[in-house]
Order: sequence, then structure tokens, then C-alpha cells
Amino acid sequence: MKNIVGFFTNIERGASVLRRLGENGHRISAFVAPETIIGTTEGNKLAIELEADVINLPASFNDSAFLKVLNSINPMLIVLVGFNRIIPRRIIELPQYGVLNLHGGPLPHYRGGSALNWQILNGETKGGVSIIRVEAGVDTGPILCQRSFDILDQDDIATVHAKANALFPEMVLETVSAMEDNTLAETPQDSNNAVYWHQRSDVDGAIDFYNTTASSVHNLVRALTTPYPGAHTRNGSVEVRILKTEIPEIIIKGTPGTVLYLSGDGPFVICADIGLRILSYTTSDGSQLRHKDRLSNR
Repeated sequence: MKNIVGFFTNIERGASVLRRLGENGHRISAFVAPETIIGTTEGNKLAIELEADVINLPASFNDSAFLKVLNSINPMLIVLVGFNRIIPRRIIELPQYGVLNLHGGPLPHYRGGSALNWQILNGETKGGVSIIRVEAGVDTGPILCQRSFDILDQDDIATVHAKANALFPEMVLETVSAMEDNTLAETPQDSNNAVYWHQRSDVDGAIDFYNTTASSVHNLVRALTTPYPGAHTRNGSVEVRILKTEIPEIIIKGTPGTVLYLSGDGPFVICADIGLRILSYTTSDGSQLRHKDRLSNR
């Protein structure tokens, strides 16, 4: 297929998808990305490899200069990769084959933002990703391709991203090939089973030890660890970012938020039901957690 344009804000996912298309004979005419990507070594390398024009992502899709450039390319297909902005109808209707969205969750159960994070937070053991045709509604378009993967207890957001990123290139290639062969099957979403999840921010990472079980705190930590800032709490005036935890074999109970060391082993922190072992954390002043410290966001 000629004149494919990629929109992405995630260089790792965007580059792997566009490279796979290019390696299989599809012409990437341009990609749209923010300045933080365009000016990087990886962004420049990708443009050279694909022989693609680079278009700066505008603050508004009503930007006349941006629309003029996009119209001049006359794209046959637009592919959204790790892209969380709403595309207006005038762009959706521009390409002959429409606009594809690579969505980080199984639809219709994980519409909306931060879908991979939410799957970990919800304790899912089977994750999923989807490719849909973009419509005017948010994540409402027909499903063109879906894949699933295991979410293991030792997985965190970094490993889950890696699993999703490994699936998307082949999924896109399969979808585009089916478009060209006129064999693409489109499955309408069941709106009665749709669930929207909001785009998460750092505020949502506050830990409430008093009302949250150890298992749920563990999932929160897994969902928000590096490359995200981490789940957070406070030890007095000191901010604590918890990056890795595990459910211990021993049962520890007590006042939620209390930090414990048992015969030098720890730190543990007590949650609403039992204790949780903290394996990795940072503090805003570089201090260490001590026995009987109290962690709280209250």
C-alpha cells in the first residue's frame, strides 16, 4: 500500500510498527509526532530508514498549515500508534482506507485511556490489545484484529508494554494486507458490554493503605512502576515512591501504613488486610524507611 501516514507519541511502538510495514513493501510517506520525538536520534533514524517526511504534531488539528501538508500527501491510510488524542472527522474521512487505531486493551471492555495500566490494576491474568477502525466515537469502531497475552504476577507495566509492542507490528501487517486483498473482516463492538476507563495521571497513584488490600496495592505498584513515576505515599513530610513489591509468604497484620522489619527482614508495610513486602522504593530526601514509620497520604 502507498502513502501510509503514522501518528504516534510512543517512539518504541511507532517505530516498530512503521518499520514492519516498510520492510514488507508498504510505503510510509510521513509520520506525525511531537517535537520531543522528531528531534531525537531515534526519530531522525526512523525518518531516514523509511525515507519519510516528518510532520510536527500540532497543538490543534485545526491548524491550517498541518491540514494543508496532510492533504498534499493524500494518504491512503492513517495508522495511530500509541496515540491518545481525538482525531477530527475531517482527518478520519481523508484516507481511502480510513484510520486505524492500535489500542492497548481488549475491546469493548477496555475503552478509553491507560488501558494497559488498568488491566494490571484490575488484576487481569489475561491481557489484550486491539486494532479498530476509527469512527467519530471514542474507541467505538469495528474490531479488525485482536490478540491476547498472559499477565503473570511478576509482570509490571514495562513487561506488559513489551508484550503489547511485540504483538502490534504483525497485527498491523496482517490488517493492512487484508485491506488490500479485500478480505478484511470487521466485527462491530457490543456497546452493551462497553466500559470506559479514564486516562490516568500521577494523582491516581496515591496509595490508601487503610482501605486497600495488599493484593490491590501490589497491582497498583506493578501498574505504575518505571517508566511511570511509581505509586506514592508519604512518610511525614517525605514523599515515598514504591516501585516493586511482593506478597510475602508470612501473614503480617496491624495498623495500616505501619512499616515493619522482622529480624532484619523488610521493609514490610501493612495494608487493609495483611502486610506487603517492599522490594524497591525511593524517597524525596534519600532517607531509608525505618521500623514503625507510618506511611499515609492523609
